[in-house]
Amino acid sequence: MDNTTNKYSMANYPIGNSLVPYGTPLHVTELFLRLLKVVFSEFPEDYPYRYVEGDFEESGVAFDVSLNKESEIFGRKPLVVVSRGAQNTTPISIGDYAGGNIPTNTGRGSNTYSAQLNFQVVSKTKAEVEIISQHIFGLLMMCRTWMPKLLNIHMVTSIMLSEVTKMEDDDTVFTVQGAFNYVGQYIWTQITDDPVLRSIGLSIDNLIK
Repeated sequence: MDNTTNKYSMANYPIGNSLVPYGTPLHVTELFLRLLKVVFSEFPEDYPYRYVEGDFEESGVAFDVSLNKESEIFGRKPLVVVSRGAQNTTPISIGDYAGGNIPTNTGRGSNTYSAQLNFQVVSKTKAEVEIISQHIFGLLMMCRTWMPKLLNIHMVTSIMLSEVTKMEDDDTVFTVQGAFNYVGQYIWTQITDDPVLRSIGLSIDNLIK
């Protein structure tokens, strides 16, 4: 692909934070937010929920990373909020290859974590919330098959979409919440040469052999 002619050049790809190791839930969240913008921008020009990069007035939908009710976006047009959910290191079985990536399944020198990607759709019209959330749910279903090949994701465990409800403090606004639950895999690299740890590793290797 020629990035010089592609409007989604490398400058638009998520890079996360330079202080955070590559392949964290932060990167997964930024990747999905970027992916949503690309997908919604590819809708036909006459589609009411088409996204136009850098043009709020022409866009039929807005994206954000937090729900700010004081923002000028809130209530003016459908809003999609993407955020990182909770993450933890609950032990899981990594012997099940279904939906996983075999090279990372069999990797050593790593450990797994479970995390959640959250999204919320907010609009003054219930139908808009339903339509947009179904688009996103379908996109997440597609992501389940190829996400394990990206950003050290081990497998996608579940995708959830709630029913449409009214906002607690504003019954004129409708909302729906969804979650993309996945298991990631950190790969650690030891830079310093520790003879104690090296001897333990050699002993374990000899036992396995």
